[in-house]
Amino acid sequence: RPNVGKSSLVNRLAGEDRVVVADEPGTTRDATDTRIERNGQAFILIDTAGLRRPGRREGLVERTSALMTVRALERADVALVLIDANEGFTDQDARVAGLVRDRGRACAVLLNKWDLVEQQGADAKHRVRDGIAQGLRFMADAPLHPISARTGRGLDGIFPLVRRLEAASARRIGTAELNRWLRATVAKHEPAM
Repeated sequence: RPNVGKSSLVNRLAGEDRVVVADEPGTTRDATDTRIERNGQAFILIDTAGLRRPGRREGLVERTSALMTVRALERADVALVLIDANEGFTDQDARVAGLVRDRGRACAVLLNKWDLVEQQGADAKHRVRDGIAQGLRFMADAPLHPISARTGRGLDGIFPLVRRLEAASARRIGTAELNRWLRATVAKHEPAM
């Protein structure tokens, strides 16, 4: 979504200001590629404009930005869906995550602004995590990773997570292995007649 901290995250991960950050929605209009290296491995981060609900897209510029966001997703190996944890899970977060799932991309959900949630105490942390897990029950396999683009908290874990997701998405499962798994699963949970 717009204004959840995507550009701030890219700048923090790059270690310098590479994309414009502002409080007003609509500052990022194009999908911007930023190449960075971590531990000798190159990554390309694609900062997008985000997606508003279709009814809220005003004018050609916003519709074009939405199209560029979808095209950037189609180029990606791994999608990082950013959620404003302080605001909580929204219907639009579910739409964005659904788009990622529909495109068949490996995905992690980054809970940005987690530092603000932690200031509210343990109950708030549990409430936010439960709300997001409930909203994303259609993709319960996507890991949730709390971060703060402003303070840098949790950012060290992003690249190992991305590498793990990319490796998992590239894994090929042989027919025999799949058949064994399917037999075991059906034996545990007999399908209804």
